[in-house]
Amino acid sequence: MWQVLKSALPRPTPSSPDADGLSLLTIDIDECHSRLSAINPHKSTGLDCIPASLLKTASSPIASPLINTSGSFPSSWKRALVKPLHKGGSRDELSNFRPISLLPVASKVLESVVKDQVYSHVYSLNLLYHWQSGFRPGHSTTTTLLHVTNEWFRALDNGLFVGVVFLDISKAFDNVNHDLLLSRLRDFDLDSVSCQWFQSYLLDRYQCTAIDSEHSGDLAATSGVPQGSVLGPLLFSTFVNRLPVHLHGVNTVLFADDTTVVVAGTFIADISATLSTAITAAYDWFLSSGLRLNVAKTKCMLLHSSRRIPTSALDVQLNGHTIDRVQRYKFLGVIIINTLS
Repeated sequence: MWQVLKSALPRPTPSSPDADGLSLLTIDIDECHSRLSAINPHKSTGLDCIPASLLKTASSPIASPLINTSGSFPSSWKRALVKPLHKGGSRDELSNFRPISLLPVASKVLESVVKDQVYSHVYSLNLLYHWQSGFRPGHSTTTTLLHVTNEWFRALDNGLFVGVVFLDISKAFDNVNHDLLLSRLRDFDLDSVSCQWFQSYLLDRYQCTAIDSEHSGDLAATSGVPQGSVLGPLLFSTFVNRLPVHLHGVNTVLFADDTTVVVAGTFIADISATLSTAITAAYDWFLSSGLRLNVAKTKCMLLHSSRRIPTSALDVQLNGHTIDRVQRYKFLGVIIINTLS
């Protein structure tokens, strides 16, 4: 029988400035040295023009000054170099290029240390939603697909139908509101200096575009998690962590910005109604969080056994709009067919 995943994780208590919370000040120099030594010397260089090979060679003397314990993030590390990467097709079409954001290599070393500390902290306190699988140790597209499809097969074996809605968020990583993100980070029991560090990390970021040897002027990045960063994916996971709490009667599976809402049942009309209510709540939550659900790219699918053909269609509604029904969908890199054949 399909079991709705419980999202009743303990709500983190916001920490006061004097409360004991995660402190990012205790960064081990030996660990920083080890990470510098392990740098791939061929990594692309950011706007600081310091090659990875130099950081690797000089790992011992620069490990100590690299560690930032002042509660701020260096401004020179907050400028990104954006380069267009040709994906194929005509080079005259802008849509055939994908932007690649390059940050200073040294910034990623410090970010990797902070990321591991933050993840260890939220993991030990069980603060992340259980099925937020993106960018977490022991979680991958493979483990997510195995879990989800196994639950779908169990439901079909028990004679149930399964309704699935694949939500599409428009430019999710680019539209994260910084004030909201900082507010949600404070709910994860970080001490005041750590919160100050993240505020410094997020604010006053700039990027410029480079084509061949030509550079554009700087453009302020006033929203979003830093593209090409180490901390960005974890920060996004933190930002959307409470979404499943607002979706009742369904199973919510998160993988970074891929959000899937699922419910199983005997009657298709009931499944349709439950999914309609859930995705309306999701739409409202995204809107209040500064994100936008792309209704045109959001799809729904009714999974059923090949031995039990449905007599009616899945009908999922969102603000008077009927969500497009599909019989196959590419989910985390795998084509899912509505009979799971």
